[in-house]
Amino acid sequence: MNLSSFVRFCESIEYRTPTEKIKRLGSLLTSTEDKASLISILSLDYPPNNIGSKRAVEWIAKSLNVFDDEIITSQEIWDGDLGQGVWKFVGDGSDYSNYTIKQFYQMLNVVCSKLDSSSFDKFDSFFSELSGLEMKWFIRYWTRTPNNGILESTLIKALNLYYPQHDIVKFSRYNSLKSIVTYLESGKIPPMKLDYCTFIKPSLAKKLNNNLPENYTVDIKYDGNRYQLHRNDNGDMTVFNRKGKIVTEQFTDIVEEVDWNGSFIIDTEIYPVDIQGNPAPHSKLGTRVHSKDKEKAIRDCPVKLIIFDVISFNGESCLEKSYRERINILKDNFDEEYITEFLSNDIDTAYNYAISGGYEGIMIKDLDSEYKSGRTNSILKHKPTRINLDVVITSAEYGTGKNSQVMSSFGISVVSDNGYTEIGKVGLGFTEMQLFFLTNELRKIVDKYAKEVFYVLPRIVVEVEADLVTQNKDGTYGLRFPRFIRIRDDKYPTDCNTLEDVKEMI
Repeated sequence: MNLSSFVRFCESIEYRTPTEKIKRLGSLLTSTEDKASLISILSLDYPPNNIGSKRAVEWIAKSLNVFDDEIITSQEIWDGDLGQGVWKFVGDGSDYSNYTIKQFYQMLNVVCSKLDSSSFDKFDSFFSELSGLEMKWFIRYWTRTPNNGILESTLIKALNLYYPQHDIVKFSRYNSLKSIVTYLESGKIPPMKLDYCTFIKPSLAKKLNNNLPENYTVDIKYDGNRYQLHRNDNGDMTVFNRKGKIVTEQFTDIVEEVDWNGSFIIDTEIYPVDIQGNPAPHSKLGTRVHSKDKEKAIRDCPVKLIIFDVISFNGESCLEKSYRERINILKDNFDEEYITEFLSNDIDTAYNYAISGGYEGIMIKDLDSEYKSGRTNSILKHKPTRINLDVVITSAEYGTGKNSQVMSSFGISVVSDNGYTEIGKVGLGFTEMQLFFLTNELRKIVDKYAKEVFYVLPRIVVEVEADLVTQNKDGTYGLRFPRFIRIRDDKYPTDCNTLEDVKEMI
């Protein structure tokens, strides 16, 4: 498959319905030989390339031999869409290139460091031969903003359509989509096993909406961060954060403490405690996450480990076991003090017990459910009646008075069919240090500037609290009295709450 065919396909499905996209993806797979590269691109399954909006503009401008401002202006005209802006800037005059989809994929893997580097030379040689439409879609995938509505679930359904004799959903629990395609195209069945030190996408909770599972258990919702612990047969331990990044060095005390036999992959929460071992404010955990002096961070921020699920034990996958079975594995093989505390199945009683103990709330889990990655109805969370949302910052404004040197008001958005939809602004609840931190980080990812507002790339996730959700006269949604709670650097922007979640909160 050549690049020109791929970009024409992308252009044709940009505004199609999900069902139409799935059918067209199935047809595209039929006509494509290098299916592995195609799926890798569509699923954004390629290494981080160190390119951001500002650097992308610099590289594109230099390659086109124009000023940065010319590219930025065209980008702003097209609502911040850099790919669309460049396409309209250069027009359709150039012929399509002769690049293959594999060469396109290889270019996406190039780490973009300095402008005066061999990486730029590779980029320039490649980019200068592209047509305007090819530039548009290269830029979108290069900056990981395809904006075409193709989600992992969309690809799985398309692969199910193309490989009807195989259970792609089941395979995807153990393998990347690229790996699945590679195996199936070679006539082999993807391995149904878990490898230690290979991160497993976590199972995520939804908010309790009064629809309880038929058989469930209740345990405590700890106010910490989610971590996945892997221990192999040699006793080597690896700690992953929720994003799949290895953070073992932040928790060497936990590694030394967890001196159990056997190999395993376990789902855990690590939360800060005070001298008496009681839950401490979540903000203290930032010391562990951000401090460069790891030993001092361990002294300043004691933590506790709690295990609430097991993904693999002694080489056997637990993904397809019920939660009831997984609980039994935990109880039979791990010290009781490290296992989550199971409470009364009476929701109100359990909730009051957890809150009075200084915890964040409770979790309700379906005893008959398998372990499923992503958000699932088999795990429900119940916290205080205040509205809590995970949102991504998409704009920022500088403050006045004592805050005139920092950004202090932030536009916040949730995931929607159009990418991200803003649901208001938050300016309360920040410490001075948090405002300095956010200002420094957001300045690095400014996408455009208009009328004293800095519009930024959706990168920084925060948790906010509000009294309630309101619907405005124009049909948009907002939050009443939103307050900042914490920065969620353990979450991706795609993990944020959705617009549908917001609508359900009215």
